[in-house]
Amino acid sequence: MNKKIEISEEQLVFALKSKSTVAFEILYDCYSALIYGIINKIVNNTEFAEDATQETFIKIYNNIEKFDASKARFATWLINVARNTALDVIKSKNYNQSAKNQNLEDVVNTVDTQKQTQVAVETLDVRKHVGYLDAELQQLVDLFYFKAYTQQDIADELNMPLGTVKTKMRKALEELRKHYLEKP
Repeated sequence: MNKKIEISEEQLVFALKSKSTVAFEILYDCYSALIYGIINKIVNNTEFAEDATQETFIKIYNNIEKFDASKARFATWLINVARNTALDVIKSKNYNQSAKNQNLEDVVNTVDTQKQTQVAVETLDVRKHVGYLDAELQQLVDLFYFKAYTQQDIADELNMPLGTVKTKMRKALEELRKHYLEKP
């Protein structure tokens, strides 16, 4: 008989920092679908997404000491770890070789799967808060967090200096943090 354990985010982080295996199981049960969805949306390959999801949880467990609640919410930190892991996968030699070898039927099936796979970011109310930003900042946040662009990619895409992108991203994050803290 599986008994559901309820634990606060703070208790979970504390238990993870204590290297509790039970806490790790709870973490996986609570966040694996979200993390897999984010990674799969970025890498667009089930096999690589599954491997990257496992790698993400290992990184989270090994680097939990780096989490700082004063800088970000726990879910945001987890999403960033997942996003960075997915970006590492995309840059990897194996991924690039696999993409070159993918046949046309796989590409068509992947596109259909991508349309069906929707990351439930709305459950975190992130998109709701992004809507309070002005249009330019919304675009930057959308490209960076929801479409996995790097800041350099954004600069190239929008024909904007990299320093300007970084400054505007910082401003967007400050406004989001301020708005989120005022209206959770």
